[in-house]
Amino acid sequence: MENEGLTINEDWIFFNHEFYEEIGYQNTKKLLQSDRWPQCIFCSSDLVAFGVYQALMEEGISIPEQISLISIDNNRFDNLIGLSSVDLHNKEMGRKAGAIMLDLLNQREVPEREIYLEPHFIVRTSCKRKK
Repeated sequence: MENEGLTINEDWIFFNHEFYEEIGYQNTKKLLQSDRWPQCIFCSSDLVAFGVYQALMEEGISIPEQISLISIDNNRFDNLIGLSSVDLHNKEMGRKAGAIMLDLLNQREVPEREIYLEPHFIVRTSCKRKK
């Protein structure tokens, strides 16, 4: 955000170690009590985003016209609500980690290496695209 010259409002940042719908719902209700709202809510998981979505719908807030919604996971249910999400390729990550674990369990030498999976942003109807 700083690279784009955008102001970071610390009051709009919620940290939590849990990734449940209820967390997104409660934090969104708190956020909506302020006089000023962000243009977009970015969630740490799709489950959290589902709670955000519910709170926004209850308050009659239009997505993405009033607030855009973006998340991380690319859950198979994202299409149901048009949730834009960053796909981190969790299945592929799990396959690669599983293969390494099997090698270790079979007492094979596993060379230290970095594995990089390119994230992919899936744009659906929950966010406006910059023109």
